[in-house]
Amino acid sequence: AVVSTQSTGDEAPLVILAELVAKTNKEAVLVEPAPGTPCVALSAEDEKMYRAVVISVAEETAVVRYVDYGNTEEVPLSSLFVISPVLTAVPILAVPLSLHAIEEQEWSEECLTAFGEIIYEDAWVT
Repeated sequence: AVVSTQSTGDEAPLVILAELVAKTNKEAVLVEPAPGTPCVALSAEDEKMYRAVVISVAEETAVVRYVDYGNTEEVPLSSLFVISPVLTAVPILAVPLSLHAIEEQEWSEECLTAFGEIIYEDAWVT
């Protein structure tokens, strides 16, 4: 299990980042995204823009990880945008954590949530 937690408990960096991300050029759709490509993604869940990295690509969708929160989402390719150099210069706010020397296995959602709560109150478990 991997838990992503924000490197700071301060909300100010997220507010400033949200303002910068909101200025993303929605005309600059990412062409031929590939795994590992940084981008700005329009979340299908809340229709807000977030910094992301492409995890996988299908015919019409991509799975992205929101780098400042740690969660993943499948979004249409048309919801991926070119990220500005200003946004890539800002350090990633979510830090992935995992238990060392634990055999890989499927964990229940309840177990993952409890692990996340132990590590950090606002952790995202993926």
